[in-house]
Amino acid sequence: MTNSELQTSPEQLRKDKLKLLSSSKNLLLLAEQDRFSELQIQQIQWQTLLEEMVTKHGVALEVIRPILQKDADQLQTLLEKKQANLVQAFSKDLNANKSVRKYVNL
Repeated sequence: MTNSELQTSPEQLRKDKLKLLSSSKNLLLLAEQDRFSELQIQQIQWQTLLEEMVTKHGVALEVIRPILQKDADQLQTLLEKKQANLVQAFSKDLNANKSVRKYVNL
């Protein structure tokens, strides 16, 4: 077997699919746990991994595409909610700060 045949063997394809799926789920887990600095690093690594796997396996990855897309959609929704919560918390803190300043300036 040549090196390229080994890389695209059914067993290697299965392993690479599992690697993509587990990495995708890990991104969701990091976001759920508010581990944003780790998430940022993992997203960069994920993008590189995905590009490598698409180059390596091409259309053979189509079978997991719906799962990866669902994970990506969930991640986007989760990050949007987290961002909205941060904006709301910042707004509350800003209003509290204004109240304190107003009281101090009396």
